[in-house]
Amino acid sequence: ALAYPGRGLNHRFRRDEAWVTLDGRKIESAALAPPTRRREGPRLTYTWRAEPYHIEVVYELRPEWRFLSKQIAISVPGPRSTIEEIGLLDATLDRTPSSVVIPRSARPQLGTGDYGAAFRFGTQGLLAVAQNPFLHVEHRGARFTLRYQPGMEWRAEYGPFLSDRALLA
Repeated sequence: ALAYPGRGLNHRFRRDEAWVTLDGRKIESAALAPPTRRREGPRLTYTWRAEPYHIEVVYELRPEWRFLSKQIAISVPGPRSTIEEIGLLDATLDRTPSSVVIPRSARPQLGTGDYGAAFRFGTQGLLAVAQNPFLHVEHRGARFTLRYQPGMEWRAEYGPFLSDRALLA
């Protein structure tokens, strides 16, 4: 749940998953064995092994923030891997929004994508964005996804690949 005490705002998620496509293989968190879970201060980390990859989904909520962040960290094996697609949010809310606005790029000729999604629930709202100019948002009923395609080579010597952050507010 994403709640704002004292403001009467509460958003519950029936489902919150993520996926990555690495070296031509789509790895979905929902299809893997249950992750390990670790809490460190404002961070909650879920860790999966999808041989030969090590995948972490990190949620962070700081007291001064008015949003929750979600980021994926991927450790790749061997000398190099290709990070093809990042599915930051694949979520289903506990209710269907009364309206949804997905602002599209003002300059699609530059190859930029969506800016995020604004969901309306009567007098409440939920904003889902990612810090990525090539974002693609899909919405159907109570389910929505935020994804982008880095299409880049990553070497193990660089350390873990860190996705752009998704933000829920």
